[in-house]
Amino acid sequence: CEVALSVALLAVAGLAARSFRHVMTDNWHFSADHVLLAEVSLLTPQYGNAWDPTEPGAATAFPRRNAFMKEALRRLRALPGVTDIGVTTEMPLTGQGNGQFLERPELPVKAELRPMVDQRMVSPGYMTAMQIPVVAGRNFDERDMANPTTAILSEKAAKAGWPDVNPLGHKLVRWGKQFTIIGITADARINDLKQDVPVLYLPISADPQKGVVFVFRSSAPAEVLTPQLRQVLWSIEIGRRRVGKECRSRWS
Repeated sequence: CEVALSVALLAVAGLAARSFRHVMTDNWHFSADHVLLAEVSLLTPQYGNAWDPTEPGAATAFPRRNAFMKEALRRLRALPGVTDIGVTTEMPLTGQGNGQFLERPELPVKAELRPMVDQRMVSPGYMTAMQIPVVAGRNFDERDMANPTTAILSEKAAKAGWPDVNPLGHKLVRWGKQFTIIGITADARINDLKQDVPVLYLPISADPQKGVVFVFRSSAPAEVLTPQLRQVLWSIEIGRRRVGKECRSRWS
């Protein structure tokens, strides 16, 4: 039995250049050069319908989604020309995000009084692939994927949530669970090139979605990488089921 999978491919640099020709790239705090995106949707019941860790079915579905991402990253990293790769749950530069209130466990206040942040679930390698600088603390690594209890804030999110203290080592709360802040990034315009938004980054293994976006930095041309990427994704077997069946591609 094959698992239906949908893949959409985008070249970030082309998208950004056409839509925002007059925005100075020096202010983006990330680099779109040679970055490609592959949006993947896992469309079968074996990956479940849970949207967050508190929902029924998450305990079964999330390990399968994490297994798919881990194997996909391993194989895609080995493709010729791929220098950096990560995965996230939100497509960059669409103006869409996942707004959440930033909750501090030691400072209980009403939700409407808490700072709002754009939550991004990411893997190790995402910051490197997007070339988002980590300005304090450290980046995510495989320890955080295995035990997702850490968080990274953008500078704007750090100032909003902890205006008078260094937030490194402090805790925040999501889904009733505490996450320790381990790093601070520059305010990258990954949501909208016209403005910075405060961003909360969490390990993607804490809340893997049925739709994920692989972020590649590659020296290989798009027309060379596309068929290789399709072949890799189609060949992955999770729980004796083969990923494949359906694929759609487009390049900007």
